[in-house]
Amino acid sequence: MAVLKHMDEECFLTKQSLFLGIYLKREDMAFAGIAEIYGYEPVRNKVSIGYRLQKKYWGSGIASRTVKLLKDYLL
Repeated sequence: MAVLKHMDEECFLTKQSLFLGIYLKREDMAFAGIAEIYGYEPVRNKVSIGYRLQKKYWGSGIASRTVKLLKDYLL
């Protein structure tokens, strides 16, 4: 519980990072990894994005789709 509280304080309240779950669109909604929006600098109009996938999902197009969705959201 302390870890979640720390994540909330450090990431969400300070608007430094946003962690998002990546779930497969299928019946079991399997967890595939996380996506992150971080390093927001409004003065420079800059933000960074990233992702981490479970190895078993590498090469399946999930990362490409995730990056596209993040870019669409941010733009």
